Amino acid sequence: MRDEDNDPECAVKAELLACEFVAKRISAWNVKNSKGSAIPITADNCARLQSHLFSKLYRIVRGSDLSDPRPPAVESPISDSEMVGNSERVSG
Repeated sequence: MRDEDNDPECAVKAELLACEFVAKRISAWNVKNSKGSAIPITADNCARLQSHLFSKLYRIVRGSDLSDPRPPAVESPISDSEMVGNSERVSG
């Protein structure tokens, strides 16, 4: 007996839906073929990506993963001694 939990056809359909979902929502990528030519963004080309790369891309598009590491803080917080020095200059 087949059901959607163990039906391979359902798994393939779900994968294709995920590929369509991603392809419709990204506007640019830097995926190239072995000759260095850009590969267009399509559901079929998404399906050809290595599975771990597609999984990462899918999580980014869904908003559950970041595309790049968060950048470090631009400036470090002001230390206590700097705070005291600033308040003395303002009041003095």
